[in-house]
Formats: sequence, structure tokens, C-alpha cells
Amino acid sequence: MKYDLHLDGIVVSNIDCTQNQVFLDLLIKDINLGCAAFIVTFVCAEIFLESYRKTHMDATARYLRKYLILIQDQEIFDNDIEQYFENVIVSEDLPQTIVISLDSDEVVSISYNQNMEDQFNQYFIQNESFLYEKKFFTELTNLTGIELKVATINYPPYTHYEFVPPGTGNANIESSDDELSVSLDGVELYLCLEFCKKYNCTITLHTEEEELWGDITKNGSSTGLMHAIVTGQSDVTIAAFYHWGNLFPFMQFSDSIQKVRVMHLVPKPKPLPYFLTPLMPFNCTVWISMIVVYFVSILLIQLTSTIMAYTGKKSTLEFGSVVMTILKLSLFEGTSVIKTTSLAEFIIFGFLFYFAMIVGNLYGGALASVMTITKFENPISTISDIIHSDLIWGGPSLVFVLSVIDSQEPDLRYYLDNFKEMPMKELNEHGKAQDMAIILEALQFGTVCIAEYMDEEIAKNYMLTSDDMYWEQTVMPSRKTWPYMELMNKIILMQAESGIASYWEYKATVKTMNYKIQKTIEENKKTLAGNDNPIQLSVDHIIGANYLILIGSVLSCIAFVGELLWYHKFRHIFERKAIARPKGITMEQIKQTGALLRQSCQPRFKLTDEQAEAISRGELPDYKDGKCYINCLMEMLGVVKKGKILVDKALKSAETMLPPEMKDDFINGIHACKNTPLTKDPCENAVLAAKCTQENNPQFFLP
Repeated sequence: MKYDLHLDGIVVSNIDCTQNQVFLDLLIKDINLGCAAFIVTFVCAEIFLESYRKTHMDATARYLRKYLILIQDQEIFDNDIEQYFENVIVSEDLPQTIVISLDSDEVVSISYNQNMEDQFNQYFIQNESFLYEKKFFTELTNLTGIELKVATINYPPYTHYEFVPPGTGNANIESSDDELSVSLDGVELYLCLEFCKKYNCTITLHTEEEELWGDITKNGSSTGLMHAIVTGQSDVTIAAFYHWGNLFPFMQFSDSIQKVRVMHLVPKPKPLPYFLTPLMPFNCTVWISMIVVYFVSILLIQLTSTIMAYTGKKSTLEFGSVVMTILKLSLFEGTSVIKTTSLAEFIIFGFLFYFAMIVGNLYGGALASVMTITKFENPISTISDIIHSDLIWGGPSLVFVLSVIDSQEPDLRYYLDNFKEMPMKELNEHGKAQDMAIILEALQFGTVCIAEYMDEEIAKNYMLTSDDMYWEQTVMPSRKTWPYMELMNKIILMQAESGIASYWEYKATVKTMNYKIQKTIEENKKTLAGNDNPIQLSVDHIIGANYLILIGSVLSCIAFVGELLWYHKFRHIFERKAIARPKGITMEQIKQTGALLRQSCQPRFKLTDEQAEAISRGELPDYKDGKCYINCLMEMLGVVKKGKILVDKALKSAETMLPPEMKDDFINGIHACKNTPLTKDPCENAVLAAKCTQENNPQFFLP
């Protein structure tokens, strides 16, 4: 029977199915051009259905809705129509299949797939109406209990399953006669459960625990969960799959389920050792700059002193005295070791004093902070930190880095080239050793995907990096010809816009994971970030100072032993120098020492320069302050104590310090006056001792 099919405004491609290869090539071409509905005569139905999956696997275009219209163009019995409806391709891939036949010039009979609620209808051509009010193709709202084959692994909180007594679960297990013998949980498995609850289907579970996600090559060879989809063992697979480009030719993706962040678990920073406390207030750069400033200052002062000594205005300063003076300035200690006699020295010491004041205050404030708030090592936060640390890095599978596997960014490229794929047992061992950065995912509401390599004890020493390695969107891959992706996308969008995704994530975390581990890792990062509470001082805080004292003592002992050994080895040189060197100090040095003594004693007793000069000329005073001034000078020389001559010290000083031409007269004077009568007044006794010495020593003088 002949009839015309009116398809105004629709592009139609006619393909002859009698030439097999030509038919396949043209069908692939038309699918890629947008063909989503197929009108097939019964003559071509068999070859079309046999080639349906292969042609769609070879095609690149994807359409969520596919329609098949079988045209009854010959005398066919009803059981032949049912045979086509029972075909595996029709039942699994083309639920919206209808058979139409022209009963007359005015009536078209429509037979629907047996999975539809109403399986028969008629269309009246003259008035363009149906016998039963419904669309030409009915909406898929009831899947009549069909099997939804789901491939997954245990990867909480995304997916989790456990076997339960038959009849108590919510899904069947593949190759088992027991019904409802597995219980499903997890953020993504909840989507499948909600899908079957809404559209009336039953889940059958396929697992791949050995090869996990698996891999797929360009020619389609595959393993793991990917293999289950490519070969058609399962309709969908879920376990935190991303939009991986290498999967696109072999499967179709759902809408994005959620955004996830890929980051690392790294050992949390340890508190800095307390023996470093004295060094903590400043970083390395500040310490180096301070050392440079002090070193340059010492050299300038020493150079200035040498030049001034060369001009005859003052003697050369000892290097040790200069160093000690600058250190005292830094510690806010008063110093009288060096007397500035030139403008250059005054400028240097003025700026040094200001510098020392600033640095000293900064150091004191920073030291107080260090001793009251615990300081930690620098945390590992980025990929650059990881690759420049002593850690190794890796995870349970290479799928964690597939999204960035082609990156040419230098740090990331180095990271990828040295990524370690390890089984859970090895990851657990490295976790205990705290020598590894472990890659993982964090869901959109903060839950961290931690596998069995992490336990509560290991979690105490680990924290998350603050920077993400990258972020991705998870999807649900399915067979390219799975016909219910549009319905699944509605469930996905519903959970996203309703906010139930947050509840599902919390529910899955509590039911399938160790929540204590989650909280421990979260608190580790919070503790480090919010470590600003003061702590009680303890003995540990002065360990650093004790170490410094110990180190100083050890170095001093080593230097002392070294000096003894050096002197013992080269003693003959020192002895020759001692013989050649003139004994005693020079008159110029005696005058310089006397000037220092006068600067110390004169202000104490408020003597004028004229009075001090008179005493220096040998005019002994008869007033109280003058007598006490003499006592002060002689005590500072170490030859008198409370007005009494210290005979032994005086003789030793005269022997070792005075020039040869003055030595005999001073020794004779000391012996002559060692029994000078004493009074109760030390100042009076000092004047009596001076008067006696003056009478018995023609070279005696006071500064």
C-alpha cells in the first residue's frame, strides 16, 4: 500500500539499506549532521538495529532524544511487531519507538513500545486528531521497572556500597539471584536512587575494585569502569568522573554534578625548635644586613682611630674595645671605653646609637612575640612548595592528574613527571612517615575524599594545602546510546538548584566516612591559621639562651686551649720579643692615663681646672675636696685603699709599669712611706701618703 508522508520544514535524508557499507557510512554522516529521528521500513529494520550502536560509537554528534518510527510497508503479523519491540536495541536504547501502519486512506494505526503505559493509538488524517488524547511520542515518565546498570567503586563520599541480607538493600548486584542485596550510599549514587525512585527503575550494580577507574586508549581498548561503559556492560558509571577529553569519543556526559577542588594532604608544619628562639625575631635577610652594618661600622671606627693616632691626636683603639662598645650600644648599655675626639667619630657613633636604638627596640618587641606565640615552620601551600620540599608526591591513581596531564607549566610539568601512583598500603606507610604529599579531592561543600590510607592517628599530623592544584566539574558518563540522559540531567539540576546537594554531602560523609578524621584535618588548618593566642612561658623558651651560653663557653675553652698550645709552640719567639721590648709604659701613655683619671675624679669633688692643675704641680691642698680628690686618684691607680698604701700592689705596679729611669725612685719612695701614720679620715691619710712620697721621691707627681 502506498501513502505520502508530509514532513514540511524537516530535512529528510533517504538511505538505501541494500548496500551495507554505503548504508553505514551515510548513516554515520547523517547522525553527525543532526539526525535524531529515524523512519525505517520493516525491510531495513534488522540491518538498522544491528548497526545502531556501532554507527553511534563512530559518530561524534550526540542527541539526548532519539526516535524510531517503523513503517509497516508489508503484511506483518502482530507477533512480528512485538518481536521488534523486544529487540535489545529497542528496549535499551530506543524506548521511544513506534510502529505505524495505514489502515485506510484516513486512519493510521500506531503501536507503541511495550514499555509505554498505553501501547495503541490511532491518528485520523482528515481532522488531524488522535483516538486517545496524547502526543505522537509520549513523554518518558514511567520506565516500568527497567534495569539501570550502574558501574562504580567504593569511593566515599561520592560512592559507597555494602552487601546486606537479601531484601534489605536498595539495589541488586550483578550476576546474583538475590534481590536488593546491596545498600548504596554516596552523593552520586543518591542521584541514581532518586532517578529510579522518580522514573520507576531498578539498579543493578557492577563493581571494579581491582582496576578502579581504569584507562582508555585512542583505539578504544579500556580497563576498569571505563571498560564497563565502552563495552556496554553498564549504562552509566559514577565515581567522581571529570570532563576528560579522552573519554568523549567513547561515551556521553551528563550535566555537571558539582564543582570539586583537587589539592593535597601535606604534613602540617611543626613548631620551630626553641633553641632558635634568639634568632626568630628577625629573618635571615635582617640578620645579614645587621651584621654588615656592624662590620662596616667597626672598620670605620678602627680606621678613624688609626688615622687620628697617626696625626698624634690620640692613641690607636683596640679592636676588642670597639666591638664591645658597639655591642653595648645595641643592648642599651652605657659605655665609656671610647672617647670621641673627632667629628668623624662623633658622626659614626651618633648614627650607630640611633640605629642600635631602632634595632634593639624591634628585636625586644619581636622576641616578646616569639616567646608568647608559637612559631611554626612555613606551611606547604602550592605545587611549587611541594616540588621544592623534601616530600614525595602521588596518589592511588593517575586519574587525579588526567585533567592537567598535558600542562607545560614548568612547576606542574615537573610535578607530573615525578608523580607516584601507589596502592593504599604504601600510601598508609608514607602517611605514617610524614614524607609524602597525597593528592585528593574536596567536594563543593568542603568534605575531603580520604581513602583507607588515612586513619585517625595519621590525620593528626596532616593538613590541606591552602591553594588548589586545579578544579573540575564531576559528571556521570554513560553509553553513547543510553536514552535516559535527559531525565538524569533533570535530577542533577534538581539537586543543584534545591540545595539538597549540601544535605546529601553531609549525609554521605557521616554514613560512609570517619567524620573524626574530617574534623581533625580541618582543625589542623584552622589551628595554624588562627595561632595568635598567647601561651604561658616555660623553661623551653630559654633553651635558646642556654644553648648560646653553652656554645660560647665551649668556644671560649677551645680558644683558651688553642692559645696555650700556640704559646707553648712559639714560646721562644714571645720570649725574644719580651727581651727586646722596652719595659714599662711611655711618659705619653702615663699622661693619657692621668687625663682619664682626672676626668673621672674631678667632677665627683667639683674641683676647678686651676685647682686640679695646682695639685698636678705638686701643691698639696689643705681643703677637704682637694684631699678626697687625691684619695680618688690614688685609689683608681690601685696603690691606696682608704688612705693606706697597698705596698705590694704599689711595688708591683712600679716594677712592671714605670719606665726604667723612674722605677728606682718610686720603689724607694714606697718603702720609705709604707708605715706612714694613719688617721680615721681616708682623705687625710691619702694626702699624708702623698706628702711622704713627695719628700722621698724626687720624680713623684700626681695626674
